[in-house]
Amino acid sequence: MNVFRNASWMQDLGHDVNVLCVSDSKLHEACLSSNLKCTTVVKNKKYFDYKNAKIVGQIVLDLKAQVLWCCDKNDISILSLAKKYRAKKVLLVYQQNMQIGVAKTSPAHTIRLRRIDLWIAPLHYLKEQVGELTKFSKEKVRMVPLSVDLKGLKENLPSRDTARAYFNLSNEDVVVGMMGRIDPHKSQHLVIDAFLALANDYPNLKLLFVGAKTEGEWDEYYQRIQDKISEPSINSRVSLCDFMDNTAYFYQAIDTFVMASEKETFGMVTVEAMAFGRAVAGTNTAGTKELLENESFGYYFEPRDADSLKEALVRILDNPEVANRKGVEAKNEVKKKYDREITSRQIEKLLFEFIKRKK
Repeated sequence: MNVFRNASWMQDLGHDVNVLCVSDSKLHEACLSSNLKCTTVVKNKKYFDYKNAKIVGQIVLDLKAQVLWCCDKNDISILSLAKKYRAKKVLLVYQQNMQIGVAKTSPAHTIRLRRIDLWIAPLHYLKEQVGELTKFSKEKVRMVPLSVDLKGLKENLPSRDTARAYFNLSNEDVVVGMMGRIDPHKSQHLVIDAFLALANDYPNLKLLFVGAKTEGEWDEYYQRIQDKISEPSINSRVSLCDFMDNTAYFYQAIDTFVMASEKETFGMVTVEAMAFGRAVAGTNTAGTKELLENESFGYYFEPRDADSLKEALVRILDNPEVANRKGVEAKNEVKKKYDREITSRQIEKLLFEFIKRKK
């Protein structure tokens, strides 16, 4: 729902915002339940959807929009065509949310991408990917992190005691937590294996998962995780709870947060855990590596390596003062760098700058 959040935040800054969305989608429902204006469009094909591109382009012209803001790489093609056929003078902005993956250097990719006027990358390694994997002009790439709404995140904040009681945890428990959908890419199994290796040495250690499986996907993996945590030796020490609206309960309840995904592009939940001052153990790859900044704000472990994760957790468990200090520094870093009030102003400044360039 990055589109919804960005649209809401820009509207809060006083801009006239209209969201283009597919009817009855989650984004459409979110707009209708808020005060955001929206216009429904037909779901586009990934490539060469000339008919819908012209329709979208005309909508943009009718709205007299100055900026066309894209957050989904699957929409680049249609918006590039919309700009070509109708909205030639509109500033086309792409805010990157995913890694590029394979090279996009073919003539077709290059033509499509060059209609983008401003490319916003959320981290340095993603900005570097643009130069390495595309022929897009470096002069049109800027870096602004994705962000969290710190004020909203900590509204109606439960106490630690309340949060722990919600999950049937005691104040004496040392709680390692992980939040995210249940699938092998998130590596819940790895966290369980590391926990099992530590359980006997740390009798107060508990493991809390918050998340659900994607409907119709990874059923076998989900059952595997359920079976693992149901084993008599650990079933009283490991919990799996569904996603919750007020995630502050989770962050208030845990002591340590684990991000075990090997290819996490950014890791919004990692930033949220940092915002709560929690110790973080994260993979030494992709976005997590950059967020933790050479272990300034947490501890690295190697992906797909339960022993390495175990070692990172031992460093946290055996050196609580150091871990707490890193947590405080992480909390301050989020306030300075990842708060939506700061990033929204940064993006607003870039939009004005690039609009001026087009004139």
